Amino acid sequence: MRLTDVVLGVFKRRGFGGPRFHFVKKIPGKISTGKTRIVPPVTAGHKLRLWDRMATEEEAMMYLSRPYLTEEEEKYLPREFRRIGARKYEVYNTRVRRPLKSLFAADLLTHLNTNRQWEE
Repeated sequence: MRLTDVVLGVFKRRGFGGPRFHFVKKIPGKISTGKTRIVPPVTAGHKLRLWDRMATEEEAMMYLSRPYLTEEEEKYLPREFRRIGARKYEVYNTRVRRPLKSLFAADLLTHLNTNRQWEE
């Protein structure tokens, strides 16, 4: 029985100073959920990464909570400024584009040797 467990890898070797084998409990299914889940230990690195992520999210929420212009400020923008902005975008839509040069497959393949016969 013990030989079978060792061959199947149920026992794992600890470090140099510890006992030769220690028993590793087999957990059926997913090891991250359920009654018999394995919860990894919380380390200082995990705490620092979480702290940094929370600070980043807090900064993003600060920027999102304060818009660049309020609705009252936006009402009193000069109308000329609005027209200039609208015209700038209209130019892109109404720009005249040159038509594409018409190409035929025969023109592209004129450099090929078409006079040779298939079987010589």
